[in-house]
Amino acid sequence: MVAIRGSLVALLVTLTWITTARGGIITSPASLTQTTYDFVIIGGKHFTKVFVRYVRLTNPLRVLTGGTAGCCRRELECQIPFLGVALPGTILDWNYTTKAQSGLGGRTLPYTRGHVLGGVVLSTSRIVAPADGHDTTGQLTPSAHGNGPVEVSVPGFPSELDPLVINTSKQLGGRFAFNQDLNAGSSVGIGYMQSSIGEGKRSHAATAYLTPALTRPNLDVLINTQVTQLIHSSMKGNTPVFQVAEVAQGPNAQRYQVKASKEIILSAGVIGTPQILLLSGIGPKNDLNKNGIGSLVDNAFVGKNLTDHPLVPNYFLVNSTQTFDNVLRDSNVFGADLQQWLSSAQGLFVDSPGNTQGYLRLPATADIFKTFGDPQLIFVDGFAQFGPTAQPATGNYMTILTAVVSPVSRGSVSLASSNPFTNPVIDPAALTSDFDIFAMVQAMKDAQSFIQASAWKNFVIQPLGDLANANTDASKAAFARSVAVTVNHPAGTASMSPANANWGVVDSNLLVKGASGLRVVDASVFPHLPECHIQAPVYIVAERAADIIKNTYGL
Repeated sequence: MVAIRGSLVALLVTLTWITTARGGIITSPASLTQTTYDFVIIGGKHFTKVFVRYVRLTNPLRVLTGGTAGCCRRELECQIPFLGVALPGTILDWNYTTKAQSGLGGRTLPYTRGHVLGGVVLSTSRIVAPADGHDTTGQLTPSAHGNGPVEVSVPGFPSELDPLVINTSKQLGGRFAFNQDLNAGSSVGIGYMQSSIGEGKRSHAATAYLTPALTRPNLDVLINTQVTQLIHSSMKGNTPVFQVAEVAQGPNAQRYQVKASKEIILSAGVIGTPQILLLSGIGPKNDLNKNGIGSLVDNAFVGKNLTDHPLVPNYFLVNSTQTFDNVLRDSNVFGADLQQWLSSAQGLFVDSPGNTQGYLRLPATADIFKTFGDPQLIFVDGFAQFGPTAQPATGNYMTILTAVVSPVSRGSVSLASSNPFTNPVIDPAALTSDFDIFAMVQAMKDAQSFIQASAWKNFVIQPLGDLANANTDASKAAFARSVAVTVNHPAGTASMSPANANWGVVDSNLLVKGASGLRVVDASVFPHLPECHIQAPVYIVAERAADIIKNTYGL
């Protein structure tokens, strides 16, 4: 939870987990010295940190952050870019599992959501040198970027795939044309990955926004605490007014209440936000009644419209000894690379596994695609395990991740029970649209066409496993359904719509429709999933919300 005291008082209840305390960190709601604040901000997402940065300009800010796991300011897996993919399934993950996916042959998927103080940024970011300090001329456009606190860089450890990918894009042109900077206004083409990494370490909301404020005497952080429901304290005509958040440290623990004199800001993420709304009586009336929850705001759209980018890993055996495969197989090799990062912040571990990526236009001749968007390719110099396929014990591999960035499939988040400590039912409905399957098959074809260029001669030996026999559209579709996962870019479960529209959950000021004193600021407000990695759009929403709140209250 985040509490703000002084001339302005607020409370943030985040669903973040931390193992250590320092400065103004409080470990139990029983230790709070007050229970009424100007704002109660629920969730440890991007908005929390942006709000801290913005409001501090004119007001003393006291922030109280709560949650129940490890803190990414200290865990090596959070600091080391290469190890970020190792976080799923740990205490830093909510460890959600989806319901059986009809579009994936009945498979369930682990659904990773960060359980940390931070977050997974272009107006809020600034370009910094890559870890190895190489000349980045031709790899990005510095003038297209801002001067914010989040550090962004191109890869700082070259991969053998980099020249192959870039030279092929320049050779082929057309749909595969090289793009010097995919974040400079035109996001179509193939170019270098830009990641929130500085000096070989991950840069995120906690390190960029919140950590610098933790030494303030007017900032407290409450940890190991979860919101159980929002309580309406009064009625404004027929509209319930929400001013109270109930919190607890476990299903059988004592429950506490904190009050917001101005408003509650819900920033609990695409899964947490609809779950809290539903637990609080805001959502489809029939669904609430089935769980024994009284309906305060009958809104059929809460928890609906869940959208995520489906992803298929395409593996190829390659003629190389430079891939990172042995790092994952041999603890001695892994240890040497880890020691290099610890001693000098250099080497393989300074980057996430993919150095290059591409966003492609679908073929103009494919009529079914004209209404929709485009696929994405990410090139990885090694076996990047996504989905059910395990890393082979021998051999060197390349992974091309194919994704559909404008999926039509729509899923939902719903309650499994009225117990706030029971995970909700998560259904991304992956690959349930014919379009999504067609687009994925096209992306797989594009990946295979791309590596037929002359630059790849004698490098690619053959596809791995069933991909080698997926020679028709139908067999490619079947393969995709058997191995697909999601990119973990969910959005849309509290969609924004015009104030007078009869659909959606929040209006253009992010205020919850049918309620008073309640605002949502996270990726759940997107009515459509952005055709990109959604970190920057989430920061855009957070910064805009901070401006709206500042102007509303004259902060």
